[in-house]
Amino acid sequence: MSGNPDSIYISPQDVRNSSCCGAVFPDRCIEFEITLDAGAIGIKFDIYSGAVPPGALFYQINCGTLIQVGDVICLSGQGPHTLTFCKPGNNPNQYAITSIPGVAAAPDTYTLEGCSTILQVTGLVDSTVAWMDITSGSAFYNTFLSCTSGCLNTALSTQPGFPSFIDFEVCGMIYSSQCPTIQNYACDTLRVFINPTLQVSISPNSNLPCGTDSARLLTAQVTGQSGAIIYEWFNAFNGSGNSIENDSIFLALSPGDYSVIVKDSLFPACSRDTANISIQFNTEPSIVISGNPTICSGDTTILNVSGTNVYSWSPSSFLSCDSCAVVNAFPPVTTLYHVLGTYANGCTAADSILISVLPSQTVNRQMVICPQERIFAGGGWQNTSGVYSDIFIAANGCDSTIITSLIVLNCDDADPCTADQCVNLVCHHSSGMIATNIADILWWREHCCCR
Repeated sequence: MSGNPDSIYISPQDVRNSSCCGAVFPDRCIEFEITLDAGAIGIKFDIYSGAVPPGALFYQINCGTLIQVGDVICLSGQGPHTLTFCKPGNNPNQYAITSIPGVAAAPDTYTLEGCSTILQVTGLVDSTVAWMDITSGSAFYNTFLSCTSGCLNTALSTQPGFPSFIDFEVCGMIYSSQCPTIQNYACDTLRVFINPTLQVSISPNSNLPCGTDSARLLTAQVTGQSGAIIYEWFNAFNGSGNSIENDSIFLALSPGDYSVIVKDSLFPACSRDTANISIQFNTEPSIVISGNPTICSGDTTILNVSGTNVYSWSPSSFLSCDSCAVVNAFPPVTTLYHVLGTYANGCTAADSILISVLPSQTVNRQMVICPQERIFAGGGWQNTSGVYSDIFIAANGCDSTIITSLIVLNCDDADPCTADQCVNLVCHHSSGMIATNIADILWWREHCCCR
């Protein structure tokens, strides 16, 4: 049991069949050799399982005073100590031997760079206590202890640059109210964890100038904490104003100045930290293009953009200006124009417009008439050979042009035709033939126009 002052031994099942410490029949005995840990101050003996023999039950150490089974006996030194238990009968049992520790306990602790913490040990006689740094190999960190001997508590002051932990060994004479006469010498080791200095920052740590949010979720990012963190948010810088939240996150519903103060379980022995942030909300950047999106081929439309004062148009072709708020656009074909507007804070917004270019219609026609006929062309009634042009508004809104090539025929007086024949473009040749196709009609018409 030398490896742990707070251990228990359970024996295998066995029977009593020996004579020890002068025991005579009918007593039968069982014997154990016990080596204790240096931190142990005694033992307790019990029957763990099996039938319990009747009558009073006692055990002895080194054939000494009878000790009631289940009671503690104080022991000095690690031993070995000989335990005997004698009783009539030889029923099988399992036995339990419990080591009673002298409580020399030095719990691990933690601190931050530049802070101090208290190291403590219990279960030792304070005048016998000695502290020793076992990390540096030269007891260097002993110089940062407020006390190195004769004290149950000592303060360790740390500095930036210390390692992430330091181990200290603390030794002394064990003191126990159960066994005040036992003065075993014992040691324990404790570790001091040294975390970086407590620091806090707020995320996001800058404003979002182009954001369109109406609320901002702020998160306190902490490094170097030791133990539980306490958060407190305020609606002004440096912890002034009103306390508004006690969590690691805070939802800001309005623009303004905010701060968060953090501290951990070491406060006020160690410093706290503060972070400030000023936030603002922005309206959504927006620009708008206005103008006629439909033009006829060869025409121009005026486009206006508003929202800021810096613009960039693309494509820049067939525009009077590629960086102006007002531009003339005259694309030959349907074109999609984009404009990018830039605000003073660097934010951008964009808009687009599709300029549809409708084609103009041009119709060419050829007309042939007799001298006494006329047609409407060139804006009036015509009976003279020539080319005449008329412009009309088509259904799509664009101009249509009709170009008329007019031919006025000469009549042949030698072979006149009747009025009815002339109106119906039917001429009779002197041979009696009737024209039946366009070529014949034109020939006959040239020779038989009505007079």
